[in-house]
Amino acid sequence: MTSGRALTYVQPETASQILCNLLDKEGWERLLDSRIGRTPMDYPYAGCVIATERGRLRIQMRESEDAFEPRTTIAGRPATTYERLRGDVVFILALTDEALRPVPPGRKLTLRTLEVEASGEQPESEREVVTRVLTEIVPLLVKEADPLPDMDDQGNVSYVNTLLSGGGQFVDLPLPVQALQLCTFLLEDAGFRAVVNEFSVSDTGRCTVLTEQGAAVAETKHAVGSSDTYPDTIAGRPASAKPPVVNVRLRDDVAVDLYVSAPDSVAVVEKLVPLLLN
Repeated sequence: MTSGRALTYVQPETASQILCNLLDKEGWERLLDSRIGRTPMDYPYAGCVIATERGRLRIQMRESEDAFEPRTTIAGRPATTYERLRGDVVFILALTDEALRPVPPGRKLTLRTLEVEASGEQPESEREVVTRVLTEIVPLLVKEADPLPDMDDQGNVSYVNTLLSGGGQFVDLPLPVQALQLCTFLLEDAGFRAVVNEFSVSDTGRCTVLTEQGAAVAETKHAVGSSDTYPDTIAGRPASAKPPVVNVRLRDDVAVDLYVSAPDSVAVVEKLVPLLLN
């Protein structure tokens, strides 16, 4: 499971699955003292809705631009809490220390805070439930298990040769790691010759390489609509090829495409996609 600072950079769909599966069904039922049902939230939201016999628990990671201003500490993290007019109890925590500072101008917004909302007929009881939930899940979320590459204040990622993740796991990686993997492929395996030192790696997941034939760009993008409408197939996956741009749906369960704009883009994608999926 991706956790710690790396968790704040994953795709919303990945974050939703992580939140729902922090505990297995039996673990959630033990913690909530109720039978439950779990539903991952859909893009653009990053969260999990857990239905209980008493009400509903919504756990959601949110982007934020301003510095988070805590009023207390919960589960070892800066936090604040309030109650909505209808009685729902809301807790917000800073998942990383970065959330305590404003986002530098021009930087990508990341999933910096965790919001947990409980609805039910007894607010005080729901407050106790949320506190119990946070005490158990927050240590799992903030544990630094997956190191991120070095990044500057503008979101530029320091290049390090990074092997591609196969087995369809690429989509679930933090965006800066995706960018490094794509840049490694474009610089070393794409089949065209890069102009020395003319490339950039971004914490948005984007890699741009200047080649002798022109610019090559690779990243993941959220798609609009079903892949059933894609007219082409590349490496066995639905695709839309309008060179120099090619979009390929990497997995059926996530509406995220591999986007490539490059010289001989179809050949590049035909070589890249099997490496990501196999």
